[in-house]
Amino acid sequence: MKHLCILLLLSMCHLSVAITRFYDCDVYGPSDPNPYLSPKAGYDDKICIQDFTEGVFYCKWWTCQTPPCPRDQELSSAYNKCPYCEGTCSNGGVIHDVGTSFLCADGYNICRCGKTGVVSTSYAMTNKFSLCGAPIEA
Repeated sequence: MKHLCILLLLSMCHLSVAITRFYDCDVYGPSDPNPYLSPKAGYDDKICIQDFTEGVFYCKWWTCQTPPCPRDQELSSAYNKCPYCEGTCSNGGVIHDVGTSFLCADGYNICRCGKTGVVSTSYAMTNKFSLCGAPIEA
């Protein structure tokens, strides 16, 4: 009976698994919480890529830069959790002026801030080295 109680207690407990790091990214394995469903305390948004070979997700998290306009003039997008102002857009938590081009939050693609605040991208495939700010191995 004592062993049954111990097993029951263990099955009801959720043992937390420490998320490992790869440069600027958190690495989520199969037994870790799903990064798409689990927010990270102190951060507003993220970008994740899945490495099918390793069976893990690499996620880079960020906090949103405060927009330079009054709160009642802030805009938002279904694709971006960070607010921005008219004449700007937000990518990776950083605010950019309309018409400017910049390195996307994935660390690989080139993004451009459009007139409506929508960010367009070159849509090339990124990798864990670019996303996480790791040196490219030769």
